[in-house]
Formats: sequence, C-alpha cells, structure tokens
Amino acid sequence: MGEVIDVNAPAWLSPEGALLIGRDTVTGSAFYPPRPLAPRTLNVADAVAASGKGRIYAFSAVRRMGPDVFVLAMVILEEGPTLLTRIVDCTPETIVIGAEVSMVVRDLGGAPAPCFALLT
Repeated sequence: MGEVIDVNAPAWLSPEGALLIGRDTVTGSAFYPPRPLAPRTLNVADAVAASGKGRIYAFSAVRRMGPDVFVLAMVILEEGPTLLTRIVDCTPETIVIGAEVSMVVRDLGGAPAPCFALLT
C-alpha cells in the first residue's frame, strides 16, 4: 500500500516539527518556501530541515484597534533564505535589528504558523 499523505498538513513543517526549506540538488542553494524546483535554476530541489535559527533583518510593530500589537519581521535563516514572519513572546521595544531568533510554532487563525522568538 502507498504512503498516506495529509494534504492539509503545512508544507513548511516536517513531521518532527522542524521548519522545512528547499535546497537545490545541483547548486546547494537554499530557498523558502520549499518547492519541487529551485526558483532561480529550475533544478530539482529537496525539502530539508532548517536549523530554525536566524537573525532579524527588519521589523515593524503592527498596531490595530484596541490593545493588540504584534511584530512582523524579515528573518534571515542561518541557511540563507529570508522569510516574513511574526516575532512572539516579547514587546516591540525589546526587538533590535540583528537580534538572534529561534523558530516556534504558533496557532494563528486556527492553523499552525512558523513564528520566531528572541534568543536570550
């Protein structure tokens, strides 16, 4: 019998809970989100687990009506790809450009999402 695939599972999350990135099988370059072909070369690509660590490249505090404030940031992963994500478990005042972060999975709107928290 064939492998059972959960079509509703997030494509960025490995069964072990790691962040998945794409890696070009010819050049070794990494990209996000993972997909079957590398975006620049169209070479075949594999989905591989990332370290889940990176640095904040840029960020913005998003304020909405009421007390809700959240932080969106561009995070550069250790492997090279950059992704737009939320920074959690801190206040906007504690975030600085270049701060080291680590991935955590959070439920956002009923679905798991890759977020990042500051490393202390």
